[in-house]
Amino acid sequence: MLNIQLKKTSIAVSAVLFASLTQPVYAEETESAVQDDEVEVIAVKGIRASTRANLNAKRFSDTIVDAITAEDIGKFPDKNVAESLQRIAGVSITRDFGEGEKVSIRGTAPQLNQTLVNGQNIASTKWWSLEPSSRSFNYSLLPSELVSALEVYKSPEAKIDEGAIGGTVILRTRKPLDLDANSLYGSAGVRYNDKTESSDPQVSGLYSWKNEQETFGILASLVYQGREQRRDGLEAFGWFDATRADTASSIGKSVPGWDYDIHTGKTASWNWGMGSAYFNQERDRVALNLTTQFRPTEDLDLTLNIINSDLKQTNTNYNYISAHGWAAYMPCTPWNSESDYDLCARIEDYSITDPNGVAALTDYTIGANGYGDYQTNQMQESFSRVATLKTRVIDLDAEYHADTFKLHGQIGYTEADGGYDREDMVNFGHESGSKISISDNGVIDFSFPEELNGKPTDSYDGFDFRAYRWNTRPENDKEFYAQADVTYELDGDVFSSVEAGLKYRDKEHSQTGVTTEGQDYSALLATNPGEFDAGLSPELHESVATENTLTQYALYDLAKIRAAADKVVNPSKATLDKGNVYELTEEITAAYVQANINMGDLRGNVGLRLVNTDVTSSAYELTSGDWFTEESSYSNVLPSLNLSYSITDSFITRFAASKTMSRANYADLVATRTLNPNLSGSGGNPGLDPYDATNIDLSFEWYFSDEGLLSAALFHKKIGSFIFNTTGEATINYDCNQDGTVGADETCIFAMTRPENGANATNKGVELSFQMPIGHNFGVIANYTYSDATGENAEGTEIPLAGNSKNTINLTGYFENELFSARIAYNDRSEYLTGFTFGGANTADSYSQVDASVSYNISDNWSVTLEGQNLTNSEIFHYQNEKFRPIGLYTFGRSFYLSTSFNF
Repeated sequence: MLNIQLKKTSIAVSAVLFASLTQPVYAEETESAVQDDEVEVIAVKGIRASTRANLNAKRFSDTIVDAITAEDIGKFPDKNVAESLQRIAGVSITRDFGEGEKVSIRGTAPQLNQTLVNGQNIASTKWWSLEPSSRSFNYSLLPSELVSALEVYKSPEAKIDEGAIGGTVILRTRKPLDLDANSLYGSAGVRYNDKTESSDPQVSGLYSWKNEQETFGILASLVYQGREQRRDGLEAFGWFDATRADTASSIGKSVPGWDYDIHTGKTASWNWGMGSAYFNQERDRVALNLTTQFRPTEDLDLTLNIINSDLKQTNTNYNYISAHGWAAYMPCTPWNSESDYDLCARIEDYSITDPNGVAALTDYTIGANGYGDYQTNQMQESFSRVATLKTRVIDLDAEYHADTFKLHGQIGYTEADGGYDREDMVNFGHESGSKISISDNGVIDFSFPEELNGKPTDSYDGFDFRAYRWNTRPENDKEFYAQADVTYELDGDVFSSVEAGLKYRDKEHSQTGVTTEGQDYSALLATNPGEFDAGLSPELHESVATENTLTQYALYDLAKIRAAADKVVNPSKATLDKGNVYELTEEITAAYVQANINMGDLRGNVGLRLVNTDVTSSAYELTSGDWFTEESSYSNVLPSLNLSYSITDSFITRFAASKTMSRANYADLVATRTLNPNLSGSGGNPGLDPYDATNIDLSFEWYFSDEGLLSAALFHKKIGSFIFNTTGEATINYDCNQDGTVGADETCIFAMTRPENGANATNKGVELSFQMPIGHNFGVIANYTYSDATGENAEGTEIPLAGNSKNTINLTGYFENELFSARIAYNDRSEYLTGFTFGGANTADSYSQVDASVSYNISDNWSVTLEGQNLTNSEIFHYQNEKFRPIGLYTFGRSFYLSTSFNF
């Protein structure tokens, strides 16, 4: 949208551009622009104004920074902040459930980056039960309407909080004294997804007031978003390499002509099972931002900022499964020594995919075992969850300006509640064989023919109710922070100012929960699963299915099952889920000093940040049931140097060198521990040191016009203390002599498997950026990132690094005149490691997506916008080591937003 207005105003030109980034050179320009009391300012709003503001933020910064600003109030480029971040060079996101949630910067995993709101941490929790508790920020918690601008710091400054190896994202909210009195914004619209075929409301509004003296103002904004999301998945549940002698032998007894044997060095892998999954989720998100600002004099500014975001999610993951995996590693029934390690089912009509010596069974039939029996192979296993995520921030910021110095203080509290309120697991099963076919594009086909004792998939009559339980797993994350900073202006030829500060953070992350695991549900399990039929699922996997794909099956009525279950076992009988209960606290003290350099064409800063972290972790020892606590402490010295040199007015080169650190994931730090009588055990490790990195950055930037940029940035990160799982010796107080008591000095050495520091990694790459207006109405923005990340563990074995895509491409084209604006954006990231399962590397395949928007200005203050996300209907594909060993192929459809907005 382009909206040009001529106004008489005394507001600085910075209101036209990017007021929140007050870098020294830019501040001088804006100061000179307001010498007169009355200045005629051309206020340009729209795509081009936003891109110009983004370039100014980058151009006049002293560090390597990229920025995105809202075109206008409530008009961020994307519906989700994470999806806007992916347009920046070096930034990629995950969107496993159809919406951007996690951010990676320069090839580092999401938990190795940090997100700050107005310079401070914001508490965040997870909702997905299979996700380990981590430090990565969940961007689905924060609607883009609350954000006026964001900055991505790729090189650190000493005054910015430590905690990021990849980069730091700072989100900025609005202040009332920066806006006109009685500014009013509102929008209303609807979201339509072609997979759910649902229409979800989207409403937001903002009002900002200030008095005539412009000394006091109040801003309030409210956002409500409904969202029904569906994800169809074709899934495989782990690949077991047949390297154990028993497994290799058992498969050899089952498959005619089998020649894969560990004695010959040839092995093949077997899949535990596969499913046709239907995930449905309903989200209701309400977010509130309330800001009051008091500026009694030109020298004193007080701001109180409150953010409250509630995200309620109700979801069910149905999965119709061929569960044949135990046939590869369990004996036939009945058990006897002669049948040990014979396969439980016979494999027929099989074929093996074997490129490069990595083999897998990909087409086969699971039949009866040698006794004519079938395993419980045909089954439906589903999980239903109710989760409520709440995030709150209360922040008080104070600034005092004197002639030669500035004082700044900030104090606040942030808390998030999450996890899930209740998760119900339901399992129906029937003894059957199955026919399996696996393609290397992720499509998984399976069926249960009648001749293999299979049942129709449109009913559960004749099935057994095999298992039921429910549990809760609430998660809490909270932090109190207080900091004080002073900036002293210098009149020197080298340093323009020096800054120093202290900060204290008291952080606590905890999880608790109860479970009915082990309760007597025999009366429920005796019922006929057919009593709970709830009709058929929608047609699934439409864009990827073959004629043999299971695309529709019977669902169940969860409300009926819950009601029946709670009659059998009273909810009050749920017991503490000790294996998932922990408390982790971190007491963090930091101090910094930073000198800002201004030598004309040479600008920058040099600084040092000192940090001490005290860790206390408590959990249950699962063997004894005792609550125990472990403590640790570590300190870090983090120097940083940032230099920017203007070779000409339009050509800038930058150099940065720094030491950075990133704290270990909560899941790795928690003290949960299991000890076995054979003196082996597993658990977390509260004594972990943080990741640390030495960083070198070099960039070249050519600003060939107000909206034109051509740049190249080189980066190199040497990462140490990488965390990986290993087995080592640990001395633990334990009942070593097995006499039923534990003496105060009774210790023995355990072989403990847990996370340890020790691996090293190198991440190096290049970012190329280009943007240019074309004529008066068109423009293009493009960037490319190459990131080469490799690592090695303590033994020197090369290991891949999670979260790194070697190649990332972003391309945006736009058109804008007084009536219309349009934008189309293409994003592509190459494959990347997501983690490890059963010893294999799990990889997300390359992914690309096209989004577009078009807006029409009915008047200067009223517009209508149509936006489309994932217009290519792209799929997410995960696999283990090889594409013919799929983990999941997911589709979530296209989303369209139609909205109207006004702004006064």
